[in-house]
Amino acid sequence: MLLFQRDKLSTGIEKRQRKLKRSLSDYCRVNNHKQGLPSLYRFQVIESPPIFFCMVPKVASRQWRDIFKQLRLRKEQLRANLDQYNTTGICNYLTKSYKFMFVREPFERLLSAYRDKFVFTRPVDRHLLELYGRKIIRDFRPNATQQALRTGHDVTFPEFIEYILKNGIHEGLNWYWNTYEDQCRPCSVQYDFIGRFEYLPNNANYVLKKAGVYNLIEFPNEYYYSRTREGLLKYYSQTPLEWIV
Repeated sequence: MLLFQRDKLSTGIEKRQRKLKRSLSDYCRVNNHKQGLPSLYRFQVIESPPIFFCMVPKVASRQWRDIFKQLRLRKEQLRANLDQYNTTGICNYLTKSYKFMFVREPFERLLSAYRDKFVFTRPVDRHLLELYGRKIIRDFRPNATQQALRTGHDVTFPEFIEYILKNGIHEGLNWYWNTYEDQCRPCSVQYDFIGRFEYLPNNANYVLKKAGVYNLIEFPNEYYYSRTREGLLKYYSQTPLEWIV
């Protein structure tokens, strides 16, 4: 019975994967997409068996970073990112490794980024709050106070969304809210699997099995992934409808 349930789960995952890849193929065919790779630091790798992962912030990135850290420790692997390899090594990963990435519903990912960087800011992210917070308030808040301009600590969600729409998506180091194309080049890199954040941890453990490391580690089976979803209506109702549709 358990084996049947696992087979049924895998069949469902593979069916969704085929549908997603058809949609991606259609998108890539009709849109001009970027060539080459972005910052190689964004790609986590395992040498044996060869695994290539494009890490996207706000898509369980902290959990995936921990997974790869544990795998490297067990395998005594010193290099962590693709930028630490020469051209031959990079080409080998692009052609001979198991390649995957994960995506998330875009409205939820944007809200998660806003809350993480501008509402519940960790000390390590304080510099992002000050850098982008001041910029957003300066450009999108009429009659801002001197304190707000100096600290950037009270960016509202509509201000953040206006920044994203007008110049924030492709600007600078904003990989917390850049597009998937900017970060992972899914039209150029032939990914073996593109997982959905909404289907964690089943998608994640399916990937670990296909990559050949499920015997070493499993994805944490914790159901805290969709907390942001509860706030979607609250936050997006503050923004003009034409910004959303």
